[in-house]
Amino acid sequence: MWSMLIPSILPTKLHPKQRFRFRFVTACLILPGFAWNLLASTGSAQAPKPQGNEAKQNTSPSPWQQFQTELEKKAEAEKARLFPTYKTKYLADLKLPYLQNQEFLDGLLNKLRGEDPDLIAFLLEQLRKPGNKGWLDRNTFRLIEQKDPLLIRNLILWGLSSKNPRDRIRSLEILAKSHTKGLLPLLKVNLQEAPPNLLGRILRIYEILGTPEVAPILIPYLNHGDPKVRIGALRALTSIASPEIFQTVFEKGLGLPDGSKEELLLQYLAKIGGKTPKAEHLRALTHLLELELPRAALDQALELAAHFPPPDRKSKARLDQALERWLSHPGVKVQAARAMASHGTKTGVKKVLSELGRFIRKNRRVPYGYIQRARAYLAFGRYAEALKDAKEALRFSKNKADLGLFLLAAEIELRRGKPLGVLRYLKEGELPKEMLQQFRRDHPEIEAFLKTNSRLRRFFRSK
Repeated sequence: MWSMLIPSILPTKLHPKQRFRFRFVTACLILPGFAWNLLASTGSAQAPKPQGNEAKQNTSPSPWQQFQTELEKKAEAEKARLFPTYKTKYLADLKLPYLQNQEFLDGLLNKLRGEDPDLIAFLLEQLRKPGNKGWLDRNTFRLIEQKDPLLIRNLILWGLSSKNPRDRIRSLEILAKSHTKGLLPLLKVNLQEAPPNLLGRILRIYEILGTPEVAPILIPYLNHGDPKVRIGALRALTSIASPEIFQTVFEKGLGLPDGSKEELLLQYLAKIGGKTPKAEHLRALTHLLELELPRAALDQALELAAHFPPPDRKSKARLDQALERWLSHPGVKVQAARAMASHGTKTGVKKVLSELGRFIRKNRRVPYGYIQRARAYLAFGRYAEALKDAKEALRFSKNKADLGLFLLAAEIELRRGKPLGVLRYLKEGELPKEMLQQFRRDHPEIEAFLKTNSRLRRFFRSK
């Protein structure tokens, strides 16, 4: 079966710059062993054994031996050209345990990925030597997975034809990251034959590919006995996000015990719902909001509710009812009110602002109330009122210790389209360079102001 499937999954054309290298790697890694086995199986059966003086005279190397020696010399010369200091500089480092040296090894692998592509041939030759390679083996494959699979075509062929399922899956993982066409038949066969401890790796390959036609194959694994396999199947189906099977996946996904199921189902909803969600999508979102969600999933659900317009009155009424219960949650009541307001229900906004107003009237000189109401106004798009409360919070602050107040005021001015206002609060806060850089990353819209406002541009350049 493997011999029939393998040719269909590998590209047939090489980049012009890679053609010579690929031929050289093929000759060095594959041709010697293949030709030697061929000569051993045919020549020994047909050629008569030399006897007596004739055996003593045939001591010169055969044409094949001469050819093999020549190839070995060329390989050594090529390695000397490409990697004169490789053994002393890199080989020892690649033997370090990845988990304990992740940051260092990631930097090293990034550097090696920019080296000559024939580095792959050298590394594979190191792995072919006898003995346990340990972390050298694993780190080499981390490097290989980011390279062009054409450079390791023969290794992939060998791995896919191996009787060891780990070798086959490793080759499939390399091909999946390159999005090689024709991988699906091999994946299906391996999914059926894989031992339980390797199912998760195959499901991860399906997740990387995200191919819609395989979704029905993965649904049965939502009922698997291993919870990790069930979650792996849900992750793969979320990556695929097929609208046709959403209802089935949603019903089965709710039954999973793992806490990440809610986030995955919400990601699925976000992908298939778009700007015009169907009634079944709103029902699913509403059902999730009626559950006791983990905080990360709750934030995700409220954000989705703010962008999912209900298709009819019945869906809107049920969604509002599900959102109202979160108006009493101190951490997300503003998000819940904003979600309700996004499809025309203002009661949540009024309730939140009324509660904050009562608190401020009782604690007029406490910055906390003004900060919370400023953030609420900001979320509701009422920027002038938000700025007024931010100024009050700054006025009642005893010192500049709370740098977040200046960032809040700068964000409000950014939303108002006032670059000089942004500059004012960033200057007054005397913010450290790291906070300014983070503010710039969190608000990419400021880049437009930097292009048009020279004072703001000079301020950031000086930091």
